[in-house]
Amino acid sequence: MLVAFVGYLRPSEARNLRVADLFKPAKGRNPGLQFWVLNVADFEAQIPTKTLTYDESIVLDLPEWLGPDLAPMVQGRPSSAPLFEIEETALRRAWNDAVQQLGLPARTCLYQLRHGGAAEDTLSRRRTPMEVMMRGRWATLRSVRRYAKPAQVQKFLATISPGSRRYCAEAEKSLKDIVGGRRPAQVLRLGGK
Repeated sequence: MLVAFVGYLRPSEARNLRVADLFKPAKGRNPGLQFWVLNVADFEAQIPTKTLTYDESIVLDLPEWLGPDLAPMVQGRPSSAPLFEIEETALRRAWNDAVQQLGLPARTCLYQLRHGGAAEDTLSRRRTPMEVMMRGRWATLRSVRRYAKPAQVQKFLATISPGSRRYCAEAEKSLKDIVGGRRPAQVLRLGGK
């Protein structure tokens, strides 16, 4: 889910990633080559994106630790193996359970990770609208504007209970250790909302 969020991936794109689609940084002095990169919709696999394109690159630059912490997931595994070993039904069940536990609207779906990543980067000004457009692989800035709606984001955040907000803040602090395998992921349990 984190990779889908930071990479603005559609659920099918995240599901179709293979071990061979994660590339470690290249050696050299070019600062653009210092990060891990995902290749979405590898041409050789013949599974295009929704817009029928291939070989779309997503640089895993933020958070900086994400690429290196994904590295152990691919070591010793066949290049054709799925990058993430989770059944779609199990993922959707976990997502729906989290949505319910956090008290989010029932219509909250995995596709919103794509929207959320773009909105987060735009609203925090980590990326320019043009950079968000390129990362999201949108053809126009008009498409990007659909995601950068501060009033809608704040309206949504206002619906989340204080307990859920605290839980999410604590969960965010532990993401690095969970992704890196240094801490087990915990089942979501909120006492009160």
